[in-house]
Amino acid sequence: MPKPKHLGLLGLFVTSVIALILFIFFSFSPDPKCAALLTLPQSDVAITLPSNCMLTTDSPADQVVKYLENERTQRGLVFKAWIRCEPSNQTQTTDLAFTHDPRWLPS
Repeated sequence: MPKPKHLGLLGLFVTSVIALILFIFFSFSPDPKCAALLTLPQSDVAITLPSNCMLTTDSPADQVVKYLENERTQRGLVFKAWIRCEPSNQTQTTDLAFTHDPRWLPS
């Protein structure tokens, strides 16, 4: 039979393990940026778009659009709009940053 001193330590150990497990499972809270999506009705949430993007109902007739429409109908989702973005005016570089670094050897 264990001594009363050992029973107290065993009880303290079991209590601390249970407290640690509860802390791990319940300490994670949702990201505050997503709180509006979790608490407000869907119609009240405004999602901001970049300046070069707009909502539209027009879509190109290609295979990707047909696939997405089939997935939407299979899942019972409601279509609202497509998001179409225009390319920015800035010239986009296709080179990687390290290609002009003299420390890298050409491949």
